[in-house]
Parts: sequence; C-alpha cells; structure tokens
Amino acid sequence: MLSAPEPTAQDSIGSAQRTGVVSTLVKIAVTAALYALVAYRVDVGVLWARLRTVQIGWVVLGVAVYVAGQWLSACKWWLLLRPVKLAVPYLRIVGFYFIGMFFNIFLPTIVGGDAVKAIVLTRETGALARSTMSVFMERNVGLFALLTIATVAAAFAPPVHVMPVSLLTLSLLLFAGFVVANVVIT
Repeated sequence: MLSAPEPTAQDSIGSAQRTGVVSTLVKIAVTAALYALVAYRVDVGVLWARLRTVQIGWVVLGVAVYVAGQWLSACKWWLLLRPVKLAVPYLRIVGFYFIGMFFNIFLPTIVGGDAVKAIVLTRETGALARSTMSVFMERNVGLFALLTIATVAAAFAPPVHVMPVSLLTLSLLLFAGFVVANVVIT
C-alpha cells in the first residue's frame, strides 16, 4: 500500500503564503464592504456642504492636541514598561499606541485596542504576561487620573444629585471602590 509523501518545508511555505493572501483578500473585502455601507448610508451632498463650512484652523488644532495627548499617553505606557522589565524604544511604543488607538476607534469595544497593544508588544518582546500587565496598568493609571479629576471637580462643582446621592458622594464611592479593587488585586 502506498502512503502519502511527507510534506516538505516548501509545502509549508506555500501553505503559509496562501493563507496570508486569503487573509489579506478577506480584509480588503471587509474594508470595501464597510466603505460601501458608509457611502450608501451617508448623504454625500449634505456631508460636502458641512465640510465646506469647517474652519481648517480648528481642525488642525484639534488634531494637534489629540496627537500630543497620544504621545503623552504613550510616554506613560513606556514608563510603565520599566517595572515589568520590558525594554522597548519609545518610538516603537508610540507606534504601538497609535495602532491601539486605531483599533479602539474602529472596533466595537473599548478594550479592543488594548488587546491589540498587548499583542503587538508581545510580538516585540515575547513576554505575554508582562506585556498584558503593562497595558492593564496603563489603563489603570488612566482610570486613577480620571477618577481623581472627577472627584476634585465634584468637590468644587455646585451640588448635583444623581438619583438620591450627590455627585461628590458618588465620585468618592467610585474612587474608594477603585482603591479597594487595586489593593485586592495586589
């Protein structure tokens, strides 16, 4: 009885190339379908009329502030790589951060970009657990900053009630819950 020949290295390379081509074609098809859906649903005349009234200076300022904020956030993440002993150049981290932000904007979740950041950092370093931890801590530090700002703002704001609780009380409760959760995690 004849047996099938053993696959060669050349067969594996050919299979990987075919898989890569199919994957790329699927991505292009999905992207084209999404663009077609947007083009179908948007009244191009109304969109063009709105775009003609835009003051370009404000758009440039908005983009500049956004980009500066992303660079600062990437710096925060880069600093958080030190405790987990991951040495990656800052500009690589900036690139990873922008990739993550792209996916945060276009994936239907708010953590999809974080998963992508963890994946690309893992590919760079080979350290899955430490890469994931650095992304988690970067998000955690951001949440700490947000809760701090909210609590300080609620302390100085006119009294506002959310349900039967004041906004300040709610902010303090959320902040306390955050601190407790971080103590429990460590």
